[in-house]
Amino acid sequence: MGIVVIYEKAHFWVVHFTIAFGGLRCGGPPQIQGETQQPSTPTTTQDSQNGFRKIAPADLKLDPSASTAVISSAQKFIIPVPAWGQQGGPLVYPKGHEKAGQPILDYKGQPVGDRGMVFLNAKDKSWQAVSGDGNGVIIINEVTLEQAKKLDQKVRSFHPDPNDLTVAELKQVLTFAQEQLGLGDMYNSTRSFVKEKMTPAIAGTFPVGWKGNRRIRV
Repeated sequence: MGIVVIYEKAHFWVVHFTIAFGGLRCGGPPQIQGETQQPSTPTTTQDSQNGFRKIAPADLKLDPSASTAVISSAQKFIIPVPAWGQQGGPLVYPKGHEKAGQPILDYKGQPVGDRGMVFLNAKDKSWQAVSGDGNGVIIINEVTLEQAKKLDQKVRSFHPDPNDLTVAELKQVLTFAQEQLGLGDMYNSTRSFVKEKMTPAIAGTFPVGWKGNRRIRV
């Protein structure tokens, strides 16, 4: 089990991160009454002799009834990005990049937003953009409890509430994470994603200096 620290307003959350894995539907698509069910994938004589069966996309069943929720053991420190408005910078690739000036896109191929903050994921050398509309978060991956305490102290050295961080201050926090703690794997996400995909489970006690917060095991 790992520790995930999430700032929500002035609070810290540690949560389950659940992933659904689908199963194999051996019987093929559901049969409609009056129809004769046909194999989704033809099986050749050679396949039968070798004991192999070809699997087609239609054989995979990914609905909730055939999926199993599992818990990621990766430890994460999650920081909310304040609603900066026009104080945030344009979410475009920086100078020197082959796409300099072009919008940074999300996994759907859409611009992440208009303004916010751009930062580098040092692990895969990719530029990330997080929206400064009050819904964005930055997830720092594979964080130990000791590193989480140091990150917490760094944030609190600026403000008790991370939602008061300026763009420059948040950049300093990320630089501290990368250069002082060796945490280079960081990426953008949203608070709605965190609330939907991460399930709280209360456990343990608070580290020194954490007051009025919830500590949760993942």
